[in-house]
Amino acid sequence: LQLHLALRFVLERAAAVGLDLNLSKCQLWGTAFHVDNNGRATLPPGTPLDSALRQVSLVLYHPETGLKALGLPVCHPSAGPGSVFARNIWGKRLQEARRKCEALALLPEAHVQLTLLRCCLDARKVNDLLRATPLDQASDVAASFSALLRDTLGFIIGTPVLDSQWAQATLPVRYDGLGIQD
Repeated sequence: LQLHLALRFVLERAAAVGLDLNLSKCQLWGTAFHVDNNGRATLPPGTPLDSALRQVSLVLYHPETGLKALGLPVCHPSAGPGSVFARNIWGKRLQEARRKCEALALLPEAHVQLTLLRCCLDARKVNDLLRATPLDQASDVAASFSALLRDTLGFIIGTPVLDSQWAQATLPVRYDGLGIQD
């Protein structure tokens, strides 16, 4: 009933300023839904028949599967460290970055390779995942991503990157680093 009242309040406030919410594009997710005999989420008993909630699609939120919201993983609070759901999403992003780093190696100029590494392939590529996913959910995959960046830099400069060199490379340019975000 509280959710019904909250949505009604939002709809009234939106209408007051000339906004019309398209509820068919909205999704409501959570753990408190009832599940019918077909395994679908249903609104709790007592939800008014005229409630705008009935226009919103419901998504069950399981510890095993999590869900994606705005393209980001939302891990269930009970999933704990090493969530399979988060690891799969991080793994896909790592696979994409690995493919791009391999293509980067085919470019003829080291300066272009380094610029693309810094501007397109470093941690900026996973900042959204870092914000949305607790690092313990996929720490080994995140470490692999970091190793990929370091190995790619080593390829560009033609020698393995030592720890002290990596520390320097990950400093901002204003501090004489390369500005690679690890």
